[in-house]
Amino acid sequence: MIPIPKYLKTIAIKVKEKNENLTMHIHCECGCDDFILLKNIAKKAVLTKEQRKILNESKRWYWKEWYPLLAYPNSAAYYYYPELGYREMIIYNCKGIEKRKFDKELDKDRILHYYKINFGDIPLSLEEQNKLNPIDYTTIIKVKCVKCGREHILFDNRFHGCDSADFDKKELIDYDFAEKVFNKNKGKSYKAEIAIKNFWDFEDIESNGNEGLTEDDYSELFGYISIRAIDENNKKIKVHSEELG
Repeated sequence: MIPIPKYLKTIAIKVKEKNENLTMHIHCECGCDDFILLKNIAKKAVLTKEQRKILNESKRWYWKEWYPLLAYPNSAAYYYYPELGYREMIIYNCKGIEKRKFDKELDKDRILHYYKINFGDIPLSLEEQNKLNPIDYTTIIKVKCVKCGREHILFDNRFHGCDSADFDKKELIDYDFAEKVFNKNKGKSYKAEIAIKNFWDFEDIESNGNEGLTEDDYSELFGYISIRAIDENNKKIKVHSEELG
């Protein structure tokens, strides 16, 4: 039997369960099951004009100078030297050595293009670009009850699902939310349905091999989630779905 995830226990009712699949309907604690759906607004880095220029020029370089060189039989190798302050990017002919790692000395005759780039110079590495302008991967879906106004979290990928085990809880930030609007029907309420897949063994918790974790812990470590809005015609509308670890 798959338990309802701990964080949903007070608002979810099981409607279908088969093998590792569990489907639940959401009801507010006040008894109402009509909601406005909300999603967090991703955070964007505040960049200076110079930073934006560096990012744009780096991306332009990759698309115009780098990616066109990678047609087979060409491949790429990357070398990083933090202590020396630079990195190397190499395009080489990989035909005949596809199954082994490129060796800069052994395969020097295969080198077609060589770049030595100081850290911070254009083109920035992908790691440097992401550090300067990080992508916000946080997804939070919640609902607001149309009767009492209470809000309930349906999914927060920082805490729910298998991937949440790798999230650094020290990096928590607050988010603003915006209404999820379907077919331009702003302010329209829907019923909500959640389906998850949970592959853990709930009959023998110890066999899962993670010392100290309880049934409540495993209930939130599901491997897939799908959230759907249901309109007055019982039509189901996809709100969010995600594979999780």
